[in-house]
Amino acid sequence: MIDNLPQGWNISTLGEICSKPQYGWTSKASHSGTLRYVRTTDISNGKINWEKVPFCFKIPDDIKKYKIQKDDILVSRAGSVGVSYRIKKVPFDAVFASYLIRFKPIQNIDPKYIEYYLKSDEYWKSISDFTAGIAIPNVNASKLSQLKIPVAPINEQRRIVARLEKLLQKIDACKERLDKIPTILKRFRQSILAAACTGRLTADWRGENPDVEPATELLKKIQKERKNRYEKECKKAKLEGRRKPKKQLVKNRNILEEESFDIPDNWAFCFFEDIAANKPNPFKAGPFGSSLTKSCYVPSGYKIYGQEQVIRGDYSYGDYYIDEEKFLALKTCEVRAGDILVSLVGTIGKVLIIPDIFEKGIINPRLIKITLFEEISRKYIASFLSSTVAMNTLRKDSHGGTMDILNMRMLKNLPIPLPPITEQHEIVRCVEVLFKVADQIEERYKKGKAYVFKLTQSILAKAFRGELVPQDPNDELASELLKQIQEEKDRQTKKREKKVKK
Repeated sequence: MIDNLPQGWNISTLGEICSKPQYGWTSKASHSGTLRYVRTTDISNGKINWEKVPFCFKIPDDIKKYKIQKDDILVSRAGSVGVSYRIKKVPFDAVFASYLIRFKPIQNIDPKYIEYYLKSDEYWKSISDFTAGIAIPNVNASKLSQLKIPVAPINEQRRIVARLEKLLQKIDACKERLDKIPTILKRFRQSILAAACTGRLTADWRGENPDVEPATELLKKIQKERKNRYEKECKKAKLEGRRKPKKQLVKNRNILEEESFDIPDNWAFCFFEDIAANKPNPFKAGPFGSSLTKSCYVPSGYKIYGQEQVIRGDYSYGDYYIDEEKFLALKTCEVRAGDILVSLVGTIGKVLIIPDIFEKGIINPRLIKITLFEEISRKYIASFLSSTVAMNTLRKDSHGGTMDILNMRMLKNLPIPLPPITEQHEIVRCVEVLFKVADQIEERYKKGKAYVFKLTQSILAKAFRGELVPQDPNDELASELLKQIQEEKDRQTKKREKKVKK
């Protein structure tokens, strides 16, 4: 709190300059009705979208008691503790919920002056002090009433509010422009990936390198190696008196019918089965749910890779493990260096490439692991899976617009635009260069956003130190204003007491 207040100012409390604080009405929200029901979630983002405010399921007997009015200040006492909102307009009849506390500024206290103070760092420091040491943070009406607030003379309050409105309006416009940057960057990254997977990104490179070996030759090489490996395994099985191994079949699908976009002449469409490694279980979903439960977890041993690692993009994250016995039982789900992990549920389509050095372990049921033929660029395939090109194709296959689950069948049926090997590496290089530019812009955006926040708090601090606008010695002292407020409160109390006696 300010030690040296400007001349004519005074320290008061929220309870002294507002009417008695009031808790809201307890009810459930409803999709239909006649009375809106404003909750903590409706004020949390700094504005109320009245069209989305639900209705009150149980109407209070005394609606007038809980009815929201212009310039009411609502403060959240749980959840988003301390978040406040001044009611600017009330387009519908509405009451406020029980997790909100209402304060009504007394006459000769500018409601906007209180509204701005409740956004300041000084206020948030007080809220932090109120909730320190509490397991579930919350505040009550009594604590909020004791909140200290520097009170300026009423005319100066109005000058401060006018100045703040002018300055913060400019800052809000700046914030609005800044807030568009993450969306722009997301679109930029997606446009890069889309261009990468359709050949547009490396069009000039192809013009300069017309003689590269086409992707069809790479697919033939993979097929030849797969055939040679199978023949060797058959000979070995015959010598050892074992049954001939099962042949790894690649379905002959009509890719041309499934194409949704054009690709360069020396590219080829293929499926994961066409480019999978010549190893056991190159394309494998995590174990069936009952095969891997929490009861299997141990403090250390073989790591369980799940969506947490994939979504974070950090293979080292997480501390779920199984012992050697369980690992051997689920060995078909073992993770290898270079495997691509794909998330299947919730945050779908996220990918992670396992590096050369990693903890030995298995995937959980929410992932699929893909082991590719050694010459295929993992980073190119990961870029394709992260692109809207792949996701749009998968959505068509899911027979629904809002896809939130992937499965093995959908990924197996996903046509992959495959460039020649040398072009795959050039695509990866270009993507990494452009993504680095996007990352640099994102860092600058974060710094800019932090600066704007600090600037807002700096302006609010100056306002409530009395440094934002000049003082006028002719203004009525804040002490006189507070005295009048207390006298008016005393009169109202006596009135109520007389009514009770009668």
